[in-house]
Amino acid sequence: MFFANLMNESPSLPPADFGGALLRMLTALLILLALLALTYWILKRLIRYRQTKGSSTQAI
Repeated sequence: MFFANLMNESPSLPPADFGGALLRMLTALLILLALLALTYWILKRLIRYRQTKGSSTQAI
């Protein structure tokens, strides 16, 4: 019964602080883009290293 009363009560909404939410969202987006670029750069270097290493040594 206690939980049913809690579910029916509407939570108090914070004041229209959409600026902070937008800032956090943009910060998260920038961090994700930076991690994506870093992952791409690392994979590109690994592939380049394996190609140069593999081309100089030939298998018998």
